[in-house]
Amino acid sequence: MRRALAVVTLLSFAPTAAWAGPDKATCVAEYEETQKLKKSGKLLEAKSHALLCAQAGCPAVVRDDCTSWSAELEKTIPTIVLVVTDAEGHDVTDAVAYVDGEKVSSHVEGKAIALNPGTHKLRVEREGYDTIEQDLVAHEGDKNRSIAVKFPKKGGEDKPPPPVADPTPVARPVPTTAWVLGGIGVAGIAGFAAFGLMGSSKKNDLDSRGCKPACPSSDVDAAKRDFLIADIALGVGIVSLGIATVMILTRGEEPRSAPAVGVAVTPRGASGSLTWSF
Repeated sequence: MRRALAVVTLLSFAPTAAWAGPDKATCVAEYEETQKLKKSGKLLEAKSHALLCAQAGCPAVVRDDCTSWSAELEKTIPTIVLVVTDAEGHDVTDAVAYVDGEKVSSHVEGKAIALNPGTHKLRVEREGYDTIEQDLVAHEGDKNRSIAVKFPKKGGEDKPPPPVADPTPVARPVPTTAWVLGGIGVAGIAGFAAFGLMGSSKKNDLDSRGCKPACPSSDVDAAKRDFLIADIALGVGIVSLGIATVMILTRGEEPRSAPAVGVAVTPRGASGSLTWSF
């Protein structure tokens, strides 16, 4: 009888010992850890510690704060919901999702995934398809944010076709002004050569006459005039050719028009025309 009573007594005390809450030191440590994790933005970890210090065995002050924090964190922790589809828009359930390298879903089932606030790297894998990766930002208090992930067709069949090159031929016509300036430049060089030769001939004639310094002023002025005109022609020629060269080198492109053929038939006969702009 005494042995049976002892067994009953031990069984009555066993549940109390097994369900005893954490000691005061553990409660205080979890309390402080919760505060540090909240401040550092690690809300998921902060909530797990808050649940520990909110147990019945903790001091009332600690327990009340931790209970309040736990409820507050539950509202603040952001969550996302993955919506994974194929190229036709059908739901995909055989994909595996990772966030920051940690598996969060072995098969997409539409459940909310809790994250710490901040930037995360999402990776979704599906057998037979290229892995899809994308960055996302989780905001505090943002609940059940839908994140769409679409797998393309195998082999990239749904990729847009490459752009087709414009078949219209282009040309770089020389501006009319460049032609005009080029002509002026050539004429200037030719004028320089002609008047230079004329001036040199008159000067040589004066030298052969030995009339210096009493040569007729009209003959001296004629030689000087030829040399002046030659210098002016050279300057004009060089400047004109320089401007023409710049215009040719910097000319733009424009569509090249195809030749147009026209045929006219009259009672007296027929006539044709060919027009080609360049």
